[in-house]
Amino acid sequence: MKKASSVEEYIENTSLYKEALELLRQLINSTELEETLKWKECIGDRRF
Repeated sequence: MKKASSVEEYIENTSLYKEALELLRQLINSTELEETLKWKECIGDRRF
């Protein structure tokens, strides 16, 4: 899998879990977590 440079690109390139990742992204963005890429992988991180 190609390494993504953004969360959007990561989700677009992951056809198997695309729908689940979009739902997870909505959940993360509705909390105090901040979406980001770490080691070229999509994660949720705490805002400080």
